[in-house]
Amino acid sequence: MAEKKIITIVGVSGNQKSASVADIFTKEGGWHIRGITRDPSKPASQAWADKGVELITADVNDAASLKTAFAESTAIFGVTDFWALWAILLYRNAPRRLAASKYPLFLR
Repeated sequence: MAEKKIITIVGVSGNQKSASVADIFTKEGGWHIRGITRDPSKPASQAWADKGVELITADVNDAASLKTAFAESTAIFGVTDFWALWAILLYRNAPRRLAASKYPLFLR
């Protein structure tokens, strides 16, 4: 018996390329598709459920929900917000560094 292949797609109902990936794997066959969404009741989420995608409620900011969502996955596809990381680095870490430097004022 062939091993069950599961692809978990983060943000399946979002505006990024996740939906395209779900569509490709739906057509490919041989994969169980698990879609992560914050709101499975959204029409976009329900459209994927109608195509046979298993919907899992999870949030990328909640590690426990992701652990459950990623369980037994063969592959995980996710699109992340590149600029969000830089905003965190700038606005969270820069003031700490500036406080320890010779520049006492941080403006944004």
